[in-house]
Amino acid sequence: MIKFILFISIFLTLIISLVFSCIGTICQPFSNTATITYNVEPTPSLTYNTNVTRVSGQFPTAASLAGNLESLANDVIYNIANQFSPYASSFFSHTVTVDQNGLLNANIIPQTCPDNNQRTIAAAGTYYVLDKVVIKRIQPQNCSNGAVQPVPSSPGLTTLNYKINFKILTGQTLCYTHWITIADAIKSRISTAGSIFLGNGVITKPT
Repeated sequence: MIKFILFISIFLTLIISLVFSCIGTICQPFSNTATITYNVEPTPSLTYNTNVTRVSGQFPTAASLAGNLESLANDVIYNIANQFSPYASSFFSHTVTVDQNGLLNANIIPQTCPDNNQRTIAAAGTYYVLDKVVIKRIQPQNCSNGAVQPVPSSPGLTTLNYKINFKILTGQTLCYTHWITIADAIKSRISTAGSIFLGNGVITKPT
């Protein structure tokens, strides 16, 4: 029985070592700590608004939005590990932190006229939603005879800055290809809600 347990332990360690190993010139050891940064044109669900007038899907604080993004990344990482081996998650631990400073505080005011009077319905710097993503008004937006008047606008922009740290029991160092897999998977998961990513995640390691 002891020999069997020892065999299983050695076998699992070997499997996990292969999962986390870096083989070949395209997968040299990189780092077990890295930052992944994305620039995104967000949907409301990727923004927050501390006002009670927030729209459906928005988070009430930057901290609550960051917490949701961290949970999402944790789930993505465990899913990736389990694709390699159902035992992989037992051989590493990790932490995920999202920098709240880059998250978008968006005061979203719909493009609707409450009546037929001429009035300003939204100040410059507020947002509205078009094709699922939030758009920032450059100038105040007015209504005239019940019709919303066009206004110069630009896409809203949020920065998602993930810091991820791994501790691997078998001693391996993640390679750049591992980090690309993680970055692409996080991007894919967030994109399902309609947010538009401006390129891929930028991966950097501590200097």
